Amino acid sequence: MNNNVVFCSACDEAGHSRRTSRGCRLNPRNQRATNNEGVEDQIARNPNSVPTARDDRGSMNCVCPRCFAWMWIEESITTSSKINPRFQLCCGKGKYIIQPSSSTPVLM
Repeated sequence: MNNNVVFCSACDEAGHSRRTSRGCRLNPRNQRATNNEGVEDQIARNPNSVPTARDDRGSMNCVCPRCFAWMWIEESITTSSKINPRFQLCCGKGKYIIQPSSSTPVLM
């Protein structure tokens, strides 16, 4: 009777013959997942995973007075007031506002 069971030379387990196999526990790609390091980074790779909590930051309730971008009040500059908030994430305090382009030429 011919026994065709293969053993890995790295981990001495049956079922695979090389360390680069997905079945080998010593494969560097498998070690990251088994150590639970970076499991959150690989959540998109598992189609059966369900997010544990919803990230709800509420609605964007402020408008930047310079570029009119919708922002959260928490994104305002710390030195600005809640009544008159100022922002820099959207347009850099008005430094990076793109002017509207000229109208397109008429079709010939």
